[in-house]
Amino acid sequence: MILSMLLWGCAVTRHPTETFAPASAQDRDAVDWAAVLDNPTPISVEHILSADTVGKTEGLVNLDHPDAQAAGLEKGEQPIVIAAHLLRHPEHGTFLFDSGVATDADGRLVAGGLVRKGFPVDIKRTTDTLGEIDGVFISHMHIDHVLGLSGVPDATVYTGPGEAAAKRGGNALLRRTIDMQLGERGPIQEIDFSGGNAADVFGDGSLWALHVPGHTPGSVAYLVNAADGPVLLVGDACHTTWGWENSVEPGHYSSDIPQSVGQLDWLIALTEAHPQISVAVGHNLPPIAGEAPPADAHTQHVHEGAMQHRFDDVEHWAQRFDAPERDAWQKPAALVEALGIEEGQAVADIGAGTGYFLPHLAAAVGASGTVYAVDVEPSMVNHMTRRAHQAGLMQVQALLGEFDDPKLAAESTDLLLMVNTYHHVSERVAYFSNLRAAARPGGRLVIVDFTLDTERGPPPAHRLSPETVTAELSEAGWTPAGALDILDDQYVLIFE
Repeated sequence: MILSMLLWGCAVTRHPTETFAPASAQDRDAVDWAAVLDNPTPISVEHILSADTVGKTEGLVNLDHPDAQAAGLEKGEQPIVIAAHLLRHPEHGTFLFDSGVATDADGRLVAGGLVRKGFPVDIKRTTDTLGEIDGVFISHMHIDHVLGLSGVPDATVYTGPGEAAAKRGGNALLRRTIDMQLGERGPIQEIDFSGGNAADVFGDGSLWALHVPGHTPGSVAYLVNAADGPVLLVGDACHTTWGWENSVEPGHYSSDIPQSVGQLDWLIALTEAHPQISVAVGHNLPPIAGEAPPADAHTQHVHEGAMQHRFDDVEHWAQRFDAPERDAWQKPAALVEALGIEEGQAVADIGAGTGYFLPHLAAAVGASGTVYAVDVEPSMVNHMTRRAHQAGLMQVQALLGEFDDPKLAAESTDLLLMVNTYHHVSERVAYFSNLRAAARPGGRLVIVDFTLDTERGPPPAHRLSPETVTAELSEAGWTPAGALDILDDQYVLIFE
């Protein structure tokens, strides 16, 4: 009983609050959304991938929903992102929707010890790198949406009504971290929705706050009426693209699932009535995955035997990489089957391009596994993120790597796959020596590349023999473990 009171009996934060009056508010069903969207405004949106983490499937989506059961979704962990969305308004300033993550001087997550130990994050970009921020519109005050506030200590924080005072499980354990993030800034501004559940924040139609209680009592989504197209920032009214596309509400992460159903249905209906609206859900975006490498990165670190050129024109390369006739000689299904990947394993496709192998790898690891799709081109990573979301491949996580570092965590993979990419790598011995750290005990590295005499592939001068590859990888600390003779135009070498 005492423990129950401890976990449920306190508010989210002790930070002071006051009421914020938007320019106007009315019932959302009374708003002429067509007229609003016919008049775009100069506000802009930039989506920021701040960190990768994991979430419980049963919290992200309601597994009791018939469509979730029909899809075979089960309890377990799924890779998700922690995002921040940068809003720039020419008159009112620069804001964030949700806060991403922030780190201390030692590069650690700004959090209490228990949170830091129990909340695994792979940090990509911290809030303090985003420039001067005037305010942060928080969708709700769950811990994963406020972890970047300490990186913008002078920004005003805006939430929905009653959000700071809401009592929910775990608050006693999380409140120290939330208070650390809020710091010494002024009072939290709680948006006044007494005039209606749709608030024109600035009064110019650029930013609409939509009160969508259910996930939490004060949950707020935002419609950004941007010049280059409207964007609906859903927050955790829907965590995942799969949930959005299948109209399945969040699971036990929500405080009121029945109420969440109605809010999600309304948001989806809004976008169906106005299909020009693009959608960013809570944890399966963003379309921009971190910072791009410098424009001349493709000309750097090139040495003899390495071939590098630009792969940033996604549409062009998708037509080539994903051409139906490729299946005949690449044999993706047969290759993946021959690799003996087990359900629940973690596989990294390095140099994944447009994601040609993703459906086959995702099927091999199953819903409980993970596929890391790594590429150095931000446009390719964005493309793969959308591709995975559209296909419902929740186990796929697209990652932006660097030319000398795929950005894989230590001991994170059971199999590292590199198809048609080895000849693009510079300083290969150093690269693959460092890559060993990403392999779990017993992990394997598989190199698939073009033979010297095939008519396919890069110019002969840029190809490498199996003997050269084996010698280089042996020098990098890998042990040859066999080869597969299943492709006519390529060799398949396995290392441990």
